Amino acid sequence: KYLKFTFLLFAVTFVLMALFVNDIQNTLSGMKYSLGLGFFFPLIGVAFNWLAAKSIKKDEDLVRSVDRIR
Repeated sequence: KYLKFTFLLFAVTFVLMALFVNDIQNTLSGMKYSLGLGFFFPLIGVAFNWLAAKSIKKDEDLVRSVDRIR
């Protein structure tokens, strides 16, 4: 439930960052700039979010299998 919301937030973040980078490219067309490490933090967040979703699914499957035994 909450993981789907965080995936949505990451998607919105990517869109806003892409728009920001596009605006910077248009504004500073003659100047040189570089993307910092912070630009890639949402990618790391998506990876950890995916790992969390995978682990939560595994735990839920384990609980369901134990309930069937009872």
